[in-house]
Amino acid sequence: NPPSTLDNAKINNLVVDSKRPTVLGMTLSDRRLIIGDTSILTITFSEATGNSVTDLIGATPGNGLLAYDATKFTIATAAGQGLNNDNTIFTATITPQPNVTERNSISIVLSGYRDVLGNIASTDGNAIVEVVDTVAPTCSFNLLDNLPTIKKGSHADFFLQFSETLDITSLPN
Repeated sequence: NPPSTLDNAKINNLVVDSKRPTVLGMTLSDRRLIIGDTSILTITFSEATGNSVTDLIGATPGNGLLAYDATKFTIATAAGQGLNNDNTIFTATITPQPNVTERNSISIVLSGYRDVLGNIASTDGNAIVEVVDTVAPTCSFNLLDNLPTIKKGSHADFFLQFSETLDITSLPN
């Protein structure tokens, strides 16, 4: 039987997309976070994602397509963030939790990432590492001389001990 006109129309409009989507890149605006800092995470997809922002971040923090330790930092979308209009770029704000002093990583679970036609990426990858230090440094002061008081014109020797290495490159003269 020859195909009908309707069948020809269906065949002429057939779109085949068997190409697996990929993540072209993941970046952080600041990879070294300290107390009060935030960083902008940007993920660029090879084609429009079929995943939602909730799929990416996770309904429970750390349990979405973005794999990270939610006890170390949070990922959330603020106004103007999330997926762009063509669903190829995702942005979110990363905020470190208090009392963290170690390297942390964010990766995307690509086996859960899909394009709008349902093609699934095949492997995990694209890990990005950031350093988080949200513990305030401390300083201890020890007077080396056994003086009850220090008088004008006299001197005293003292010792300062800091809890971490100081960056003195930006101290005023």
